Amino acid sequence: MRNRIVFIISILFYIIFLNEVSAQRFHVQETGLWPQVKIINPTSVSTKQAIKNYKNTVFIFLSPECPLSRNYIPELNRLKNTYKNCEFIGVFPGKSYTLKDIKAFIKDYKVLFTTILDDKKHLTQLLNGTVTPQVVLLSAKGNIAYSGLVDDKIIELGQQRQMVSKHFLADAIEELEMNKKITISATKPIGCYINDL
Repeated sequence: MRNRIVFIISILFYIIFLNEVSAQRFHVQETGLWPQVKIINPTSVSTKQAIKNYKNTVFIFLSPECPLSRNYIPELNRLKNTYKNCEFIGVFPGKSYTLKDIKAFIKDYKVLFTTILDDKKHLTQLLNGTVTPQVVLLSAKGNIAYSGLVDDKIIELGQQRQMVSKHFLADAIEELEMNKKITISATKPIGCYINDL
């Protein structure tokens, strides 16, 4: 009889423990910016389910007319293929370009990652996107781990380095995946300003 009581008590404690762990996991998922990202629900251009919640995600602000946006596609494609556990999403902010314009850009420059149209710029404002091609790395917990330049190739508009020596985005992704403190969490983005349209 005593053994049965001990067994029942043990089971009850185990159930309580599992409930607490589940609650903690749910709490972690619902913190940060992910709930707001889910509400925004921008228009998907290249896939039905554009944004996968609670996954390390790189948001890339792009413009079909921005030369830097075009020039950085090969490097962004390479990063997308290198970091398989990280989602890459191209964001086209505003109403200046139609879905047809964006699809033409995707085809012409062989964009390999998911793309969305943020016509009301809610996502752009949430992530503080100011120029193209600015990148924002959002962690699975919904925190902005890095925001700014892809690398140090661009010195200023019209001026580039011959050799890239600092890989800001790649370093941030690797540190995030290894649960390390992000060494450089922000750089000043350089590019074409996102207009108000």
